[in-house]
Amino acid sequence: ISGSAYYFTATEAILAKLDLFEKHLNQFALRATNLALEQSKETKTALFFPILKQISELEKSNTKELTIKVILSGAEADTNENHSPVRLYLQTLNYYLDRSADRPDSSFLGSALSRLYGNDALMEFYRFKDFDNRVARLAYVLNPDYPYAPYQEIETLMDPFYDWLSTDTNLPPFAHAIIALFYMDYVKPFWERNSSMAALLAKDAYAWATKEKSNGIFYAPFELLLNP
Repeated sequence: ISGSAYYFTATEAILAKLDLFEKHLNQFALRATNLALEQSKETKTALFFPILKQISELEKSNTKELTIKVILSGAEADTNENHSPVRLYLQTLNYYLDRSADRPDSSFLGSALSRLYGNDALMEFYRFKDFDNRVARLAYVLNPDYPYAPYQEIETLMDPFYDWLSTDTNLPPFAHAIIALFYMDYVKPFWERNSSMAALLAKDAYAWATKEKSNGIFYAPFELLLNP
């Protein structure tokens, strides 16, 4: 945000660890996909419960564990609960699991955001104001530590990032995922659902960077990496 660069240190040891971890991740995604074909309800309940519990905390929806289990069971809910962040996040995960990876760019994020809002017609994309007055006060501070990006800077910060995320072939897929996760959490480009969007972009970025471009990685609990 302040104009300084991000660096990724790619020593042989770090790359070897990433390569080993990606093998585990890919095995997990394949096994989860196969299990879901055999026992869809049981598999998704086991894998998605910790994810949805985390989303409830990150989005401050205060959804009780029993309610999350009811949502995972597929039971109908009242009108308000149908549009809860947890239920909409589950629907969004299921949507992307049935697809091949999309290019991780603004089109993907627009599609994901509309699903998380439960509204096909987005009235806005990036936020058009700041969350509070902290950023405005930082204009008078030397080398400030921004809590999020000023709304005027969001497009300038995001567009080159999409280009890199979609075309880079130098870094491993999991590096793409982690950088996407924390960059989104750093910029906070949307008025709501920034944590959810960060996790979804991380999964899509990982899938896009692999040869198979399989979305089985959407079963992985990247959301838990956003724990304080």
